[in-house]
Amino acid sequence: FREVRSTPGKVLVVVQAAVEGYWNSLGPLPANMEMAHHNNVAGVDRWRDVSRLIVVGRTLPRVDDVERIAGALTGSAVAETAARYERQDATVQLEDGTFAATEADFHPDPTAEAIRYSICEGELVQIIGRGRGVARTAANPLEVQVWTDRPLPLEVVETFMWEQMAPGPADLMMAAEGVALESAPHVAAAFPHLWPSQKAAEHALLRARQRPPTPKGYTPFGEWGSLE
Repeated sequence: FREVRSTPGKVLVVVQAAVEGYWNSLGPLPANMEMAHHNNVAGVDRWRDVSRLIVVGRTLPRVDDVERIAGALTGSAVAETAARYERQDATVQLEDGTFAATEADFHPDPTAEAIRYSICEGELVQIIGRGRGVARTAANPLEVQVWTDRPLPLEVVETFMWEQMAPGPADLMMAAEGVALESAPHVAAAFPHLWPSQKAAEHALLRARQRPPTPKGYTPFGEWGSLE
């Protein structure tokens, strides 16, 4: 929220419906922020002037659901697969012409895969389109952040590893009580529901110090200072 408040202009954040409800239950959002949820933004045009669009998560239909839809559309039963999608190597194209390696879910049946893609990646693309980036100029640019593991058919500026963005101990403590501690004994005593022992707190703090650098432009709670 600090980052949102410091952003000039309006910010749209799209999350899962349960997450939207949770944040709204905590009190008013920043004045320049509007929150919406997946599967509830298609056709909405009031966000054409936002300066930043943040998409968190994605929708992913169940395997048996896309198989039933594919069978209904084609009139032929789709061979049932395992309960989970296959994971295959994939790439994300960067604006400098290089590619970043990743993985993606995939259904072996072409029709079922097209349905899965339209519900998942296709939904993300249409959410990004709410900001009307294709109509922007240098005078009113749109910054888009997509916090998901889905490789999209769009050129991106840069990609981040989850370990760089995942909440660290300081983030979890701030979210729980509004304060972050640095001493493992104090952390374990103050947050037993997060770390049930001093050893667990020590491991968490050590992992946080060894995590990859946070991407430029993002300030985790742990770098804002802590109280002891």
